[in-house]
Amino acid sequence: MNRTLQRIVHNFRGTDGELIQTLKDRYIGTDAVPPCALEYTGSENAKLDAEITKEEVFAAAQAANRNSAPGSDGITNAMIRNLSNEVLEQIAQFLNDHCWSQASLSGDAPYQAPQSVPVGGSRLTG
Repeated sequence: MNRTLQRIVHNFRGTDGELIQTLKDRYIGTDAVPPCALEYTGSENAKLDAEITKEEVFAAAQAANRNSAPGSDGITNAMIRNLSNEVLEQIAQFLNDHCWSQASLSGDAPYQAPQSVPVGGSRLTG
């Protein structure tokens, strides 16, 4: 046992269990997470609070990675980048109605599992 630990054990007034609990509380902390009682106190920013626009959806579609394979739905990034204005507007409206206005990104959103991609003419088995 090193000297620092010997000194701590020797000088502690209490049982071994109390020493362990004291050290745990001091250096590890408790398992309880204190609630966050902070509220936003900054000034209002109408630009940040505005709904998602068709132009923002278009910019996100154009920023899509051009080198990734389509998902299980078969939709390619080229398809996403070439959406019509009408579809971009519908996507923006959906995001505003179901996510932005509710201030929530639900866990019910569709999840796309990673897919293996055949390379060089090989076939996937399994």
